[in-house]
Amino acid sequence: MTDDREPLPPVLLGPYAVEYLGRRRGLRALQIRVGEHVLKLFATLDGRAARVVAEIDGRRLVKRRKAPRPSRRWSNDPDVRRWVIAAASETDDGRPRWTCKEIAQNLKRARRGEMSGQAVWTLIWKLSPSLAERRALYWKTHSKTKRHRSPETPKMRAANRAAAIAEMKKAGVL
Repeated sequence: MTDDREPLPPVLLGPYAVEYLGRRRGLRALQIRVGEHVLKLFATLDGRAARVVAEIDGRRLVKRRKAPRPSRRWSNDPDVRRWVIAAASETDDGRPRWTCKEIAQNLKRARRGEMSGQAVWTLIWKLSPSLAERRALYWKTHSKTKRHRSPETPKMRAANRAAAIAEMKKAGVL
C-alpha cells in the first residue's frame, strides 16, 4: 500500500508518461501525458466499485447521454396495418390461420413492428369490423383446443390389426 501523501516519480510507458498525483478532491489521481495532451483520471478504489472521472487538457470528459427512444405507435404504420389485415383474413377452410397472438409474434419476427396480441385484436376490430366479427364467431363456435383421439388400447390395436389382416386376405394380398 502506498502512502497518498508522497508523490511518486513519473513512469514512462512508451509514448505515455504516467504519474500518480496523490489525492485530489477525495479521489486518487493519475496524470497521463501523451505528447502535449494531459489526461487526468480521478478514481475511488474501495475494492467494490470504482468511480472514474477524467479530464483531458483541463476539460472534464462526460459520457454523452443516450437520447430516449421515441415511442412509436405501430398501429399507425400503413405497412403494419396491411400486414395485420392480410394475416387476419387468411383462412384454412373457414378457420382463421393465425390467432392474434401469432400475428403479433410474426410481426416481431419479421421486424415489422412490435405489438401485443391485444393490440392486434384491437387493430383488426378498428380496421375491419366484419372480418373481426367472422373471426370472433369462429372462435366462439369452435373449440379452441385441438380435439385429440382417445389413446388406442392394446385390445383396440389387436382388433384393428386383425381386421386389416382379414381385409388383406380377402383381397388376395396375403
